[in-house]
Amino acid sequence: MKIAIASGKGGTGKTTIATNLFEALRMQGQVSVELIDTDVEEPNAHIFIGGGFEVEPEKHQLEVRIPVFDSDKCTFCGRCVYYCEYDAILMVKENSYIDVTEDLCKSCGACIYSCNDGAITEKKKSLGEISVFQTEQARFVEGRLNIGSPFSTPLIQAAKAHKDTNSISIIDSAPGTSNTTVESIYDADFVVVVSEPTPFGLYDLKLMIATLDHLRKDYAVVINRFHGEYHKVHEYLKEKDITLLMEIPFKKDYAKWYSQGKLLVREDDELRKEFVQLFDKVKDIYLQKSMYR
Repeated sequence: MKIAIASGKGGTGKTTIATNLFEALRMQGQVSVELIDTDVEEPNAHIFIGGGFEVEPEKHQLEVRIPVFDSDKCTFCGRCVYYCEYDAILMVKENSYIDVTEDLCKSCGACIYSCNDGAITEKKKSLGEISVFQTEQARFVEGRLNIGSPFSTPLIQAAKAHKDTNSISIIDSAPGTSNTTVESIYDADFVVVVSEPTPFGLYDLKLMIATLDHLRKDYAVVINRFHGEYHKVHEYLKEKDITLLMEIPFKKDYAKWYSQGKLLVREDDELRKEFVQLFDKVKDIYLQKSMYR
């Protein structure tokens, strides 16, 4: 089963939910579980669970191919420029100049296919790195994009490709509702949406719900840092008949543990039990809906 943890905006506690759910299931020891951090532009799950994996990770570089132009062979016919859908190739025929803007190139190979003069070869370029930590009962996979690289989606795909089909997979997705988030969650069996009890939180929750409805995903909501004052998120969930899985109260101890890089379920036994119950609720909802598909 693949459970994605998503949020309509950053800072709601998405990684908090993902890492603590992972650790609660790992501490229970009854299932094989893995955490995949697909927030590749700013992965931070390792800060909280890194101490639980006293092993060296397997590291895999994700490389793509970038065209290299030989101006001596090039006839400057312009076919490669015509076939490049991303306007990544710059050609100035009068100056016999042709080159590629690497940040725009999608490594599709259309330029090489279109060239009749053998003027284009390829070189490898690293987009980022996948780290895989493995123990007997649990795995942790992290995608980390190279600084300055604009291509998150291929690295998210590569991180998810390392998932273990025999484990419960918890996917810490990128925040928001952009293409990186969609790539993280589109093949998940269930999505846990994390919201905060604020006007901004409600607005972005609605965007995420609209996205999930469009993708036809099963989902339910966790409200984080609830302090009992703002109830409009609850009213929205009731109006839309959306399941509320859990409320995490706004507590000073939780904030302190978080700031120290500690997992809440390691410090609070009752909260650990609540996270296990959260998983049981997700499993029950998913199985119940699967019966009617």
